[in-house]
Amino acid sequence: MPSAPSLPPAADVLPDEDAWEPDVWLVGAAWVVVVASVALLLTYPFGRDQAIYAVVGEAIAAGRLPYRDAWDFKPPGIHLVHALAALLPGRSMAAARVLEAAGLLALVLAYRSVGRRCFGLRRVGLVAGALAALVHVQLDFWHTGQPESFAAFLTAFAIALAASEPHRDRRRWVWVAIGGLFALCGMLKPPLGAAGVAVAPFLVRRERRGGIGGARALLPLAWLAAGAALPAIAVYAWLRLGGAWPATAWTFLEFAPGYTALGHSSWSSAELLYYGVADAVAWRSAPLAVGLVAAVALPPIDVRERECVWLVTGVAGLQLAGVALQAKFFPYHYGATLPLLALVGGLGLYKLWRRSLAAGAAGAVGFAAVLVVVATMRVPVLDLPGTFWSRSAARLRWVLGGLTGAERERLDRDLHRAADYSLEETRAAARAVAELTQADDSVFVWGFEPAIYWLSARRPASRFVYDVPQRVSWARERSRRDLLGELERDPPRVIVVQRGDQFWWVTGDQLDSAQALETFPELEARLAADYELKRRVGDFDLHVRVAAR
Repeated sequence: MPSAPSLPPAADVLPDEDAWEPDVWLVGAAWVVVVASVALLLTYPFGRDQAIYAVVGEAIAAGRLPYRDAWDFKPPGIHLVHALAALLPGRSMAAARVLEAAGLLALVLAYRSVGRRCFGLRRVGLVAGALAALVHVQLDFWHTGQPESFAAFLTAFAIALAASEPHRDRRRWVWVAIGGLFALCGMLKPPLGAAGVAVAPFLVRRERRGGIGGARALLPLAWLAAGAALPAIAVYAWLRLGGAWPATAWTFLEFAPGYTALGHSSWSSAELLYYGVADAVAWRSAPLAVGLVAAVALPPIDVRERECVWLVTGVAGLQLAGVALQAKFFPYHYGATLPLLALVGGLGLYKLWRRSLAAGAAGAVGFAAVLVVVATMRVPVLDLPGTFWSRSAARLRWVLGGLTGAERERLDRDLHRAADYSLEETRAAARAVAELTQADDSVFVWGFEPAIYWLSARRPASRFVYDVPQRVSWARERSRRDLLGELERDPPRVIVVQRGDQFWWVTGDQLDSAQALETFPELEARLAADYELKRRVGDFDLHVRVAAR
């Protein structure tokens, strides 16, 4: 049996590597996957979480502050992303997706750089980037556009900088940039920032290998810390000087710990970590799992490979420890880790491709056929209507203009729903709210559907853009008092009461918003005295304020 073709030396292929046969076919296929993934991402609308971020982001873009003026318990990073999206021309769900698509494309370019520095070939990084793009877009509309999604892009840039070999005079600024990037990850979700700790041993080892010993070899640690401190200080000053710090402290020191505790079970920390690692490595993506096994099982293709694989593994491991700490294991919780693991998985797939070429053209065709079959075996999300491939085909027909207006409306009904969420129904409720109000009226949604504010273009009467704080046992006393005061100062023209939004893993009980209203007598009495039910749209009851009876 002929042996697998050997790789040409990196120095020979780097200047014009994509012209070297037969990898040109692999490169072309990888770019097709990247472009298709980026295009598909642009078709995704908001889910529930993305609507929360958009409402808070618009408030920030208008000069208000998170937590004090528009409340959510996520860190400020994702709200700042949506604030930037709100500043783009036009008002569309696609604005935030444009930023996400740009980040995904930048990730691919960063991985190409890592491929050159760590594996001797940019094309290896391109294959990894294509795998990362595919896994990312397979999370679909509900699980993309999350804090983890944008942290994946920042982490890719940080890994690319760590793998670079800057001139001695510029190293400190590279270290500062790496620290800053991980600090920004922490502002999206704290454990994703803490994962940057894994980069420190890599940089210290490189210093020592370069002949720098003693305490001087530890200088990267100081510069990483300095870089991490800069964004943290800036955001703290912004919130503190703006008067939002008391609300911020309450959110993260009182509300967030109670929410995190809901996910904890009888499992030990080791069991939670095992589940999180197995879930990410083996159960979310079959091509990723195959690539990871191949990367470890097949011989290295570059002397720097193992060092870089350990770097990626360390960062990914700390990210997964953070997932285990949350103990909820939602698909989007892996949104930063799956693309990072794809950097190693893509390396493995490239190794398999090179081995398959031992059989000539038949081997290449066999590799492609097997990979297509493997790609259909497992995808990261299995709880949405249809399959990823059928949903993608429907969206492709929409993009190409092959759907009528009525068929496009059915697209929302058939594809853009998850659990109790239906974008079609939420749009209908928002249209009804707009019809019952004037442009300068405020509205209030007693429920977990802030998309109504965004879709109706009506301002919230309260900073609480959803009712979870008033429903949970550990925060309801203060948040209910604050809510009543805000509604007194700005009486909403319409109050929307939602039914069917039961989330025990969020609220700690099996009540929906309509049932929880019965446990909130002050708000229930105000609704009965000053409002009357005017319209019902699916799970939404629309109550309109009336004149004194």
